[in-house]
Amino acid sequence: MEKWSEFDKVEKATMISHIRDSFKINRDEHVDIALQSEMRNIYRGYRYRLHEHFLKHATLEEAIANRPHDVTEHEWKYLIDHFTSPKFLREEETEVEPNRLELWYETHYNKRKKGWVDEKSEDEEVTELQFEIQINGGEPKTTEEIFDQVLPPKRVGTSEAAKLNEEFRKEAAEAKRRAKAAEKKNEAPQERIHMLESRQASLEESFMDKIRTDVQAGLAAIQRNMPGGIDSLMILL
Repeated sequence: MEKWSEFDKVEKATMISHIRDSFKINRDEHVDIALQSEMRNIYRGYRYRLHEHFLKHATLEEAIANRPHDVTEHEWKYLIDHFTSPKFLREEETEVEPNRLELWYETHYNKRKKGWVDEKSEDEEVTELQFEIQINGGEPKTTEEIFDQVLPPKRVGTSEAAKLNEEFRKEAAEAKRRAKAAEKKNEAPQERIHMLESRQASLEESFMDKIRTDVQAGLAAIQRNMPGGIDSLMILL
C-alpha cells in the first residue's frame, strides 16, 4: 500500500482486533479513532525510515543491493519503483497531514458504498458543522474547534493516546523481561554443569599431583636407604 488511507476498513478492523487481543483497551469508537491514528503514524514512520534508507545510497544500483534486512526482495523492488515514480515525487512535496475532522470522516464514511457506516455517524449536528467549514460568512471556525464542539465529552486527546502508548510500552517491556528471565533460567543448568565439570577436573588434577608427590617421596626414600637404590629393588623383584 502506498498510503495508510488505501487500507480498507476490514484490514484496519483486523489490526485493531489484534491489538485488543494483546492489550486491555476500552471498547469505544473514539478509542478506535485514536488507535487508527496511532497505527497510521507508525505505518508512515516505517515507510519514512525505508525511504530514508533508500536516500542514503548514491546510486540506484547501490540502493537495490543494500536491501533492509526486514524487507523481502519483492517488497524492496516495489518500494524503489514507488520512491522513484513521478507520482511519489510530486506527492512528497505536497502531502498534507489530515486533520481530525478528515480522520473522523475517513473512519465513519464508506467510500465504496458511498454512505455512513452507522446511523450515529449521520448525526445532523456533525453534518451541519461540517457544512459550516465551507461557508464564508460570520466568524470562521477551524476544524479543530468544530471537532471539539461535536464531541467534547468523549474526545480522545493527547492524554488518552499517551496512555495507550504507555500501555503498549509496559507490555513490551514485560515481554522482554520474561524473555530474558527464561533465557537466564535455561542458561543456569548449563552454567552449573560447566562448574561441576571444572571442579571435577580440578579434583582429579589435585589427586594426581598427590599421587605423583607420594611416589616421588617413596622412591627418594628407597634411594637413600637401600644399597644400590632403585636398581637393587628391580633385581629383587
